[in-house]
Amino acid sequence: CTECPAGFFCPATNTTDGDQTSCPPGFFSFGGAGVCEECPAGWACPAGDGSLNTPCLLGEHSLPQSISCTVCRAGEACPFPTSNSSITCPLGTYSLEGYTSCISCPRGKECADTDRVDTIATCLTGFYSVGEQTMCTPCPPGFACPSIYDDTKYTCEFGYYSLGEATVCTSCPAGSFCNDTVSAPQ
Repeated sequence: CTECPAGFFCPATNTTDGDQTSCPPGFFSFGGAGVCEECPAGWACPAGDGSLNTPCLLGEHSLPQSISCTVCRAGEACPFPTSNSSITCPLGTYSLEGYTSCISCPRGKECADTDRVDTIATCLTGFYSVGEQTMCTPCPPGFACPSIYDDTKYTCEFGYYSLGEATVCTSCPAGSFCNDTVSAPQ
């Protein structure tokens, strides 16, 4: 009797060269097998003899019978190598190719896209972001917002005003009348 070689399966007990069948893609045999083994989820099995079997890396995934691992796409998170599912990053977060999780947009920044970092921008003065925002929030009229990193707002006092997007309240100029804190002086 001859042992069935690696990369093949031999259904009959006594094998001859004619009884050998190659393992199909996504299956492998180390030799002496009556059936080929299925490549497990989370692994890549590109060679029928099992010599190149490798686990998927973090940020990759594969289903059973895979010959290669798939890299997670930008804008998605792939925390489970043994699953073909991915998590779509919600607005205000982002990920790049091969990420296992979505990253929250930092305070003081706006993240317009879930799949790119080159569009992340710092808030302008008079705007702010508490994090996980796609756009910075403008400071409302009648208030001063001194920080781009939080939503702290100071109400303008009588004799001062803000038309919005301000870091400080402006004093009503001498000889002018400020009817309220949200309108330009008259």
